[in-house]
Amino acid sequence: DRRILQILFTDHFLGGFIRCGIAQIIKGGKSYLGIGLLPVRYAEFPGPDSDVRVLRLSLLAGCNRTMAGLDFGTVGNWCDGDMDGLGFASCYNVSGGGDFAVLFAAGANVASSSHGGVMLSAGANVVGHAYSGFQMSCVNYTDEAHSGVQFGLANLTWGLRGVQFGAVNVTSEGRGLQFGLYNMAEDFKGLQFGLINMNQASPLIMMPFVNAKF
Repeated sequence: DRRILQILFTDHFLGGFIRCGIAQIIKGGKSYLGIGLLPVRYAEFPGPDSDVRVLRLSLLAGCNRTMAGLDFGTVGNWCDGDMDGLGFASCYNVSGGGDFAVLFAAGANVASSSHGGVMLSAGANVVGHAYSGFQMSCVNYTDEAHSGVQFGLANLTWGLRGVQFGAVNVTSEGRGLQFGLYNMAEDFKGLQFGLINMNQASPLIMMPFVNAKF
């Protein structure tokens, strides 16, 4: 194994942003430290196809193929592939997926494929496939099955396996509990507590206060 310190200053245009990465330490083909400056891709050496382990520090934002460890971005953190570990950002955490991650962002946490762990944000948590864990934000959205808890003003998922707490709770199918002002489901087995509770699979499709289907 060898350790090389390489410094790269580069600008690249992508999607209206420009980013510059300045340093990475490489050992055994993996990057154990990443440092970024501006929120665009193609800046860290050895580039966006690198895998960062242990620590990534970004003055504004960082972007790599995968990230596992501690991830800090004053603006955001971005991974084309899996993001596992602990991520903090003032605006966004974006990843292709991951086994388990605890993500904190003032803006949004976004995973394009299956993900698990904890998502906490002020704006939105969005998962493009299945999710297992806890989501808390103004809007929580899981495109496929959500196993766990959603807590927010609006919670939406294709299939619920757990609990939704919010002003508006929507699921296509699933089982568990819904607590909110307006609860809606197409084929849901469980209990709904709210001012308006709709379950198309229930004998009483719409009920105030409580609706149940087992």
